[in-house]
Formats: sequence, structure tokens, C-alpha cells
Amino acid sequence: MFLVNGYDNLIIKKQINKLITTIGGENEVLFFDCENLNFSELELSVSNYSFFNNKKIIVLNNINLIEKNNDYVKKRFEKFLKIENIIWIFSTINKFNKSILKIIEGLNVKIKKIELKEMNQFEIKKNIISKLKRSNVQFNEQAVDYFLEYFSNDFNVIKNEIKKFIDGEIEFNQKNIDLICINNEVKDIFQMSQIILNNDIKAWIENCENYINKNKDLFSLLKLICDNLIILRNAILLKSENFNESQIASKLNIHPYRLKIILKNNFNNTSMVNINDKIKMITEIQKGILTGKYDNISIQNYEIIKLLKEC
Repeated sequence: MFLVNGYDNLIIKKQINKLITTIGGENEVLFFDCENLNFSELELSVSNYSFFNNKKIIVLNNINLIEKNNDYVKKRFEKFLKIENIIWIFSTINKFNKSILKIIEGLNVKIKKIELKEMNQFEIKKNIISKLKRSNVQFNEQAVDYFLEYFSNDFNVIKNEIKKFIDGEIEFNQKNIDLICINNEVKDIFQMSQIILNNDIKAWIENCENYINKNKDLFSLLKLICDNLIILRNAILLKSENFNESQIASKLNIHPYRLKIILKNNFNNTSMVNINDKIKMITEIQKGILTGKYDNISIQNYEIIKLLKEC
């Protein structure tokens, strides 16, 4: 049995695929996601005998979202895990819930825990360069450094942006990064941040739908908005202490262009209380996604609208 946890779904997926390859053999591999888990389907998959494979490998992603407080579900779950000839791989973002670990560790089976550490800037850069080389996309290292000034914190965003260059067979240079990524992505995030600060429900509905249609990733959008608001809050504090923009950019370790746009639109007309309230609001929604309290549809069409009305 393997327990895999990390900070990013893309990295976790790669680790699981690596595990499956390492296990080797003629094994049947089945994937389930606990966000929308059908226990009857899982039970059928577990119980059916495989004629042509040695064992079954069953991957349960987002294990923290399982209905662990439901006694009926818990008993069935414990029963599944005791069946022989099945290799289980459980994954989750961040840490495993204690209640899940208690069930697993109480089965007296051999467990291997794999915790994926967050990559540093050098490792991220190395991965991007490797991907561009494999895809025969022309690039220069200065362009990769420039790209990471904006997109260093979210692998889903990085993957989506790099894919645009690969699919279009476009040279990866600063001019094209500005044209394809920054002018669109950064402006979208700045605009969405301003909408949240202004409690503009109509604009949120319209712009959120447009963003989701393009990027298919609401969690990353919320993370980027939250990061943007935190930078805004810290920049305003430093500005009030008479630091200039160059010093602020250096202290916050962000690109001067990004800082200039943030301060240009928000410095004089945004209260610190409003910024902190919105950071707290988005953080709570992010926690709700990870625990299964919210899904993309309810957040986009209801939860944020409800919270904006209350502000």
C-alpha cells in the first residue's frame, strides 16, 4: 500500500505513474477519485476476479474527501482494504487526514509513505527546459527566467501556458511570452482581483465563466487571485513606510511590471480591511474545495456570489 501526498496534482499524478511502472508485471490498473466516488462501482471493481492479470492496482485520488464520518462508508472502506492481491495507492493534496490514517494504519499492512516536497526555482526551471527540448521548441534561458517571474507558484498554470507554445510550435522568447501569456493571464488575474475587491457580482459571473472556459481550473484561479491580493496588501504596507517601487519589488521578490500594475489600480482606493477580508474569504473557499465542502459549480455560481453579497 502506498500513500502519496504533495502540493500539486500534476506532480502527484507523475509520481503515481512512476509507482505503477516500478511495480511492473501484468497488472490491471483502476483509477477512482474520492471527490465523486461511487462505492458500488469500487466494490464491483475490487470483487471481480481478473483472469489475465496478476494483481489489481487501485488508485484512490483525493482520499481526504472520502465520507470518513459515515460509519457505513467507513466499514465498507475497511473491508475493501483487507482484500488480498490488490495494491492500493492513495493520494491527497497536502497532508493526509488523521482519521484516514487511523483506518489505514489499523489494518496491520505494509505501508510506504511518499511525501513530495515542493520544487525550488532551479528544479522548476530545469523541468520547463527539459519539456521544451523534448518538444523541439526553440527557447533561451533568459526567457524561462522571465516566465517564472510570473508563473512560479502553480504547476497547472505553468503546464497550460507551456502547452500553448508546444501546440503552436512557437519560439519561447520574451516577446512571445508577453504576447501569449502575460498580457492575457496577468491582466485576467488583475481584473478578477479588482472584481472581488469591488464586490461586483455581475462582473464576477461573466469573467469567471470566461476564465473557466479557457483554463478549466477554478482552484488555480482562486490561488492566483489570493496571491495577488497578498502582494497588494504587502506592497501597500511597504509603500506607507516610504519604500519606492524598486525596493518593494525586490523585497516581495516579484517582477517590477507586475507590481506597477497592482499598485496602479488599487493603491489609492482600497482599504486594508477590505483586502484582508477578501484574502480570508478566498482562503476559506480553498479549504472548502480541499475538504469536499465545495465543488467548482457551487463556487462559481453560488458560494462566492453569496459571500460578496455579505461583504
